[in-house]
Amino acid sequence: MLNYLLALGFGLIHGLGFSNYFKAILGNDESIVHPLFAFNVGVEAGQIFIVTIVMAIAYIMMNFLKLPKKYWTIPISLLAISVAGYLLNQR
Repeated sequence: MLNYLLALGFGLIHGLGFSNYFKAILGNDESIVHPLFAFNVGVEAGQIFIVTIVMAIAYIMMNFLKLPKKYWTIPISLLAISVAGYLLNQR
C-alpha cells in the first residue's frame, strides 16, 4: 500500500510540474487540457513501444537462443543507463 501511495505522490508532483510548465508556455489565452493530454498520450505511446521492443527481445533471447537472463538484462540495463545519462546532460 505504501508503494502505491508513494507512486501516487510522485506522479502528482511530476504532473503538476508539467502542467505548470505548459501553462507558462501557453500563457493565459489557451486551455492547458488539450496540449497536456496530447503530450501525455505521446509519452505513454512511446513507453509502450519501447517496452514492447524490450519484451520481444527478451522473449527471443530466452526462448529461441536459450540465453540465461543475466546475459541479456545487464546489457539492456547498461543501454538504458547510458541513454538516461545522455538525456540528463542535454541542455
